[in-house]
Amino acid sequence: VGGLLATVRRRGADPKAVVRAIEGLSAVEEGMDALNASTVAAVAEPTARITRASAPELLSAVLDPLRELQTRLVALVHALSDVLEDDDGEEGGPYSDLRVTFRRLESLSTLCRSFVGHDEHADRVFWIEVRRSAGGARLARFVSSPLDIRQVMQEAVFEAFDTAVFTSATLTVAGSFDYWAGRVGLLDTPRPHRLESYPSPFPYAEHALVAIPTDAPPPTSPAYAGFLVDFLSGLLAVSEGRGLVLFTSYEMLRATATPVRERLAPQGIEVLRQGDDDRARLLRRFTEETTSVLFATESFWQGIDAAGETLQVVVLCRLPFRVPSDPVLMARMEAIETAGGNAFSDLSLPEAVMKFRQGFGRLIRRATDRGVVVVTDTRILSKGYGSIFLGSIPVTRRSVRDGAGVIEEVERFLYG
Repeated sequence: VGGLLATVRRRGADPKAVVRAIEGLSAVEEGMDALNASTVAAVAEPTARITRASAPELLSAVLDPLRELQTRLVALVHALSDVLEDDDGEEGGPYSDLRVTFRRLESLSTLCRSFVGHDEHADRVFWIEVRRSAGGARLARFVSSPLDIRQVMQEAVFEAFDTAVFTSATLTVAGSFDYWAGRVGLLDTPRPHRLESYPSPFPYAEHALVAIPTDAPPPTSPAYAGFLVDFLSGLLAVSEGRGLVLFTSYEMLRATATPVRERLAPQGIEVLRQGDDDRARLLRRFTEETTSVLFATESFWQGIDAAGETLQVVVLCRLPFRVPSDPVLMARMEAIETAGGNAFSDLSLPEAVMKFRQGFGRLIRRATDRGVVVVTDTRILSKGYGSIFLGSIPVTRRSVRDGAGVIEEVERFLYG
């Protein structure tokens, strides 16, 4: 921004307005540093939800510097507004870039104001994420999200367009659109709509095997990581790599990736791990090196298209329920319970089933693809809701045996 201000000053912008903007920019930077320092000192966990029930010490540590930052942002926005009075209207020039910056600063000021008045916005969720930068510094990120998107969808989609088409391979749960359609407000709109589900063109019954090792400890057990290391080492050796191992937490990923990498390295199988490189380069290496294995979490449950021999084994290490401490999940669960619903069956379960389907969908990307999905979370067998997960994916061959038996059957299926 400082460079842009210097450029527009040379182009004839009001020098006094430019000076005020430069001073305002410096004040905002100081305010952001103060806010970050106060926040990271007060937030011990990776995330902290901001509500009227939050600890007074946390609210004071966060909201007081936020108020000060918002005051400084308003002053900077006013100064930039004066600078932009001399806007030459050129697209792609310094004034154009300054207009973009002006809008971003306005949005940032609005976010600060919303956080400060969070108890006046019952329709939104406010939380803070504290992460470490590449250099090791702790940085606070302030996030606000709507609690319910139905009104947004009504205004931005259903009222704005004559026709809207929503399409995805994972919109249903156990064959029903109820969760997704209710979530986006489709069931509330008076406009006519159709919900249709079409069978997959892929030959899952012949080309896919779903395997569940019955001797896997519960995923919450201290013995689970050790089981995964042994089981994955044997499974991925049999498949000669060509595997995608999906986790729901970085902690479990880190606990298993290194020992599995050490065991597979002598066989020429490279274990790639999310976090070792950026997403695009990891995916490129994974698809180009057909004997590689990718250990990943979060966004890798969807959006990966690795057809053919690159990917023949997908391992889902845990049913993808979101952690109860997730701020948005907590707020939505509270709203459901307050309205008399059941937070688990109305929200947590259908969300997890949809993500499970996305993970399953990484395997078969072409009609000629063939492979195995292994679920190492035995709750899919022992819990009543397990049938909903299995009933939400296509009909495939099944293998429900101990770990050694599963590895034997996978080998026969892939090479038999």
